[in-house]
Amino acid sequence: MTRTKKKETMKKLLLCFLVLVATCCFLLSDFAASTPVYYYSPSTYWGNGAFRTYVAQDSEVPVAFGTEWSASFLHDLPNIAQMMQMMTDEMKGVSDESMEMSIDILLPDEAPVYTPFQSAESSLSPGHVAPYDKVHMDFHFYFQSKAQRVANITTGMCGGESVSQDTWCRGTMPYPPACCPPAYGNIGAIVPGMGGHLVDLLSPELLNVTDPRYHPFTAQFTFGTFSGRLSFYEVMITIDTFQGIVNGTVPKTCNPIRLPSEFSTPGYYPSMYCYYLTPSGNIRIELNTFKHYSTAGCQGPVDPTTTCSLLPGVAPTTKSFKKHCKCNY
Repeated sequence: MTRTKKKETMKKLLLCFLVLVATCCFLLSDFAASTPVYYYSPSTYWGNGAFRTYVAQDSEVPVAFGTEWSASFLHDLPNIAQMMQMMTDEMKGVSDESMEMSIDILLPDEAPVYTPFQSAESSLSPGHVAPYDKVHMDFHFYFQSKAQRVANITTGMCGGESVSQDTWCRGTMPYPPACCPPAYGNIGAIVPGMGGHLVDLLSPELLNVTDPRYHPFTAQFTFGTFSGRLSFYEVMITIDTFQGIVNGTVPKTCNPIRLPSEFSTPGYYPSMYCYYLTPSGNIRIELNTFKHYSTAGCQGPVDPTTTCSLLPGVAPTTKSFKKHCKCNY
């Protein structure tokens, strides 16, 4: 082989080597970019178990936000729930919320950076009105801090949960149509420190039992509402469902969340909620599949005929209520 041919061969080999290196670097960088980074809160202990929250981002875009519970927290819950149910039976007419056991959920510092959520809490409930009269856990993920909620959503003499007139009116305030998620209805459940509730009117447990889509309550998603804007995400899951997750009879389950056309604050908002068992044996309640809203919406005129306004027939009709809880909208 001549010296010239050797040089040409070496050039070709060097070129192939450089192409190979560049390809490997590209693949490695792509792999690194597609691996979400997780941030966790400190663990909180409750009963026999512990829980923590987490947020995950990939290339500065949120991919998951949720709370993770050790399966051992289930050990005491049936006995506690039974005692709560007995107390509820003996105290008819007392607010559902006052019979719940609630605990604040710590968030990682990164949660408000990547998601709209500023605070969270969980509660064990003996049940509400049918079909939600089963023992269950509530998980609330708020768009406001706890201090803001306590200061602005106050107690009083209005509604079934005894809120102030201002809170009642702001909790039942009509929406601009673009800000109302499709087929969610305001049921008048305005709770101090929390706000109002927009129930998914298409949930299978709310359908007629003859409807093939009907299914008893196992899990449910609800939006929070305050001042004519969405204010929190809520997931309710029965204790029976939790036990099924742990023993393997309930597989990983994900359900879509119907989002409105606009949010009042730009950002990423989850469009799916899931519950499942992790490989390490913990239970996760997770919000994911985030959708980006680039501009602030909800600026249009309100429409009192949307389902996000107070549904007909759910407000008290007593003279006292009409006198002290009248809203000017």
